[in-house]
Amino acid sequence: MFKEIITAVGTLLLVCAFLYFVWFCTRSLTKIGNVRGGGKYMKQIEQLPIGQDRSLIIVQVKAGYLLLGVSASGITVLEKMDTIEELPFSAKEMETPDFKKLMDKIVMRKK
Repeated sequence: MFKEIITAVGTLLLVCAFLYFVWFCTRSLTKIGNVRGGGKYMKQIEQLPIGQDRSLIIVQVKAGYLLLGVSASGITVLEKMDTIEELPFSAKEMETPDFKKLMDKIVMRKK
């Protein structure tokens, strides 16, 4: 009985040590800077996934910006821009709707 408890605690400590090691490595890799798209001459401003293997990326190059379409088949320059504007999103538009309210609407429609 005591041997099984020691084995379980040892396994739990080993898993915790492994998770801490993974967390530490990913944290130190993101401090390098090149992992998140920052470089000496280019900087990734934003990325928007639009499919499984597709995304739109805004990249800053010198004083201009490029809108790139990235897919499994390649990278395409969609537009060259001098400036970019922030979209006026409110916090209310970005929050997740209440599940109970959505279900109530669906139930009321079916009646």
